Amino acid sequence: MLLALPVLIIALLCFFIVLRKRSVRGSISLAVFSVALIVWAGAYGLFLARSGGLVWLGLITLAATLASTALLTFTILYINHGDWLSRWTLFLLAVEPLLSQVFLWTPRWRDLFFSLHAGPLGLALTTGPWYWINQTYSDGLMVLALIFLAQTFLNKSRKYVIQSISLAFGLFIPILVKILSLANFMPFPNMDLAPFSYAITALLLVYILLRFKLLDIATISRDMVVESMSDGWMVTDLHNRIVDLNPAAEALLGVPREELFGRPADSVMSNWPK
Repeated sequence: MLLALPVLIIALLCFFIVLRKRSVRGSISLAVFSVALIVWAGAYGLFLARSGGLVWLGLITLAATLASTALLTFTILYINHGDWLSRWTLFLLAVEPLLSQVFLWTPRWRDLFFSLHAGPLGLALTTGPWYWINQTYSDGLMVLALIFLAQTFLNKSRKYVIQSISLAFGLFIPILVKILSLANFMPFPNMDLAPFSYAITALLLVYILLRFKLLDIATISRDMVVESMSDGWMVTDLHNRIVDLNPAAEALLGVPREELFGRPADSVMSNWPK
């Protein structure tokens, strides 16, 4: 139980900080992440203290998936695409965790997930095919969050870029730990370090919340403003080369924007008065 105590403390710290900012967009996702990590740490500590237990395994599995899902939804809100989080999307995100619980609690299907048996060093766990599906699903959510977050590295002020890089680093930590674990590079091969990696993510989130006022200052997405403009909008560098433009300008010029980047504006707009 003592091994899970640092994770529990960090998760509680994150939860209480988020709770103070609960009226701000994205705070619900971070609160869910914090609660999931609290449950995960507690269940993992009890699992180790009592040398197993199906209840604790079920809670660990549910909390781990819920933590990844919460970080994905937070990232979607962070990049100002809350419209993606429809009821249908949330339903799809819930399918795999619900199936995992069904397999876990149905005796004849449980072996698809994992089974517990006595081993030479105590209780041993044998994984089934659904265990790897569940792991791939949770890790895939984190990778998807990183892909979504990548767009914030462009067309942002320096402050928001640093903020996004810090957030990306936090999202990458669990993925890195999983890669090292699969490659047998972990210092404690018999211990699941996943909750500890998510605790580092939580610690970075706390830092970002306090250092950058993450939930106090809404990041205004360029896409929300520029891409939806009905007027043509273009940016050129000191050499009059096109570095950015919106769909309205693309339509006026009649040339795909991918072919316009880096070209001199004079050559592209030769038929337009200066």
